[in-house]
Amino acid sequence: MKSNGFSVIGLILATALIGTIIFVVLEQCQSTISHAREVLMKAELRNLQVTIQAYNLRYGVFPPDIRCLSMKALNSEAISSVDEENYPIDPFGKRYIYDPVNGKVYDCHLVKGAQRGD
Repeated sequence: MKSNGFSVIGLILATALIGTIIFVVLEQCQSTISHAREVLMKAELRNLQVTIQAYNLRYGVFPPDIRCLSMKALNSEAISSVDEENYPIDPFGKRYIYDPVNGKVYDCHLVKGAQRGD
């Protein structure tokens, strides 16, 4: 007797193989997106640091709050977005950490054990 169609075991194996391929591809995409966010975050940290140094050169002090930097200074090249209170946020959606004493900006993804007061 001749079989017309696919066997159940063949369909199950094909489905499992396709599912595994999709899983591997999605994991690779997530890894690439996460790496791109980290690269963008590091670039934004450098741009924020330059903006803070420019403020220091102009006024002789570091800004007391990162929100003191004008939105013109925080243009689209310097920072990708701000939250509802005008704090610059990283590509992961968290606020950057600013230390007004030494004029440094940090990100919780780069500072291990950083406690955030959001």
